Amino acid sequence: MFSERLFEDILVKYPDLIESNLKLIGRQVNHFGKRIDILFEDRFNEKLIIELKKDNLDRNALSQVLEYEGYILSEKDPSARVMLIANRIPLNLKKAMDHHGIEYKEITIKQLLMFLEKNDSEFFNVITSQQNDETLSTITNRVYQTMASKLDEILYIGGTWSELIEKAEIESKKVNGKIKYSKGVLNAHIKYRTITQKNPDYLKNSIINSSGVFPNDITPDYAKSRRGKIIELIHQGLTDFEILKIIDNLFPSGHFTSSNKQALYGTKRDLGLK
Repeated sequence: MFSERLFEDILVKYPDLIESNLKLIGRQVNHFGKRIDILFEDRFNEKLIIELKKDNLDRNALSQVLEYEGYILSEKDPSARVMLIANRIPLNLKKAMDHHGIEYKEITIKQLLMFLEKNDSEFFNVITSQQNDETLSTITNRVYQTMASKLDEILYIGGTWSELIEKAEIESKKVNGKIKYSKGVLNAHIKYRTITQKNPDYLKNSIINSSGVFPNDITPDYAKSRRGKIIELIHQGLTDFEILKIIDNLFPSGHFTSSNKQALYGTKRDLGLK
């Protein structure tokens, strides 16, 4: 899942998501006997206490902030500020905090991912390519619903893993996505549909193996795929020139983003051939 610790990591690395000119003092620190999620110093050299809540803000968190105000701000550190940050804040709690003069900020998971995708592609890829089922499914389900349905279409049609990955990346570019697709990411999507969503019929008419995902009725004719045909021709002992001549006829230029020559050499490399 998109954990509170991950939420905290992002805000510590990019405090400008909260407000400008913040300086980190510490995280998960004790401040006058109270455990603080994140403690900053603001541009006026005053302390900013961040109470962080993943997902929906609840009344308990609001009560905790009121306790901070009553204990820390009133008695120990009256110049400090307290801000509550959550992925989602119900309207009634926003009104309550406005009434009590409590600072708050709503930062959704989608906003965090969009920010990272634009400003920190390495961090973004680490998050979105994790093989943990819950992490991947949460991101896919909440942020990339369009891509999730496209992945379903791609997997139902079937093909080798390299072909499926290539098609997924083509569709991802259409929605300005930058997830790096892999066999592991596609397998995680399949697990999400079958296990997390409890849909045992998902891809029930397909065979999933080390080569790819193939509908039952075309699995015996695996060579109809580009990679399968290349492997078949290699096993026949044909030269690269002869293979490319056949492949160019079967799979005209423009059908894939990679050229047939690249597919040939990539397949030979995967097979350990020079």
